[in-house]
Amino acid sequence: QSRRRQKGAGLGLLGLAVLAVLLLAYLLFGGSSGGETSSRQAPVIELNGIIDQASTDYAARVIEEAEDNGAPLVVIRIESAGGRQDAARKLIEAMESSPLPVFAWVGPAGGRSASMGTLIFCAADVAALAPGTRLDTIIPEEARLPRAEVDELAAEARSLSEQNGRNPDWAELAARQPLALNAESAVSLGAADLQRHAQAIGLD
Repeated sequence: QSRRRQKGAGLGLLGLAVLAVLLLAYLLFGGSSGGETSSRQAPVIELNGIIDQASTDYAARVIEEAEDNGAPLVVIRIESAGGRQDAARKLIEAMESSPLPVFAWVGPAGGRSASMGTLIFCAADVAALAPGTRLDTIIPEEARLPRAEVDELAAEARSLSEQNGRNPDWAELAARQPLALNAESAVSLGAADLQRHAQAIGLD
């Protein structure tokens, strides 16, 4: 059983809401920015452009090092149209196996998370978007996937969202058909936890 399932089962929706507040407070009053990390600071992983093996290998190493360094959490800043499923799943596995909470943020304004970026977003303990960003479909843009593969992606997206206290129905639907939400709608529908500018969470 994964660390994510254990935590989700133990916290419930109220506990996940408290976790969101605690992570936000840390980022606002005690976080680090720019991707540098010392022993007690939260590293910020920049997941920009195409999600490939190199980018997720790097992100997985940062998560492992953050645990070794005693960091309180890990931040993933997403601005990506997607990438490889196997690469995204490697990062999700690292997120699930780590005891550290993961805060995902889509930004800056004008950016988006799509395809595998959105699947990773679903896997975060707390997920936020900057105003003026979009949360797009999980279906890879270029792909015409076999039905079995679509079903697998839909089940995975639903499970990840449900484990982290967000809207599983939206996540499943986003893996089956083209969808796009702005930041306000994503929070309203429960696909995301928060809408915050970078400055409001110490990521400027």
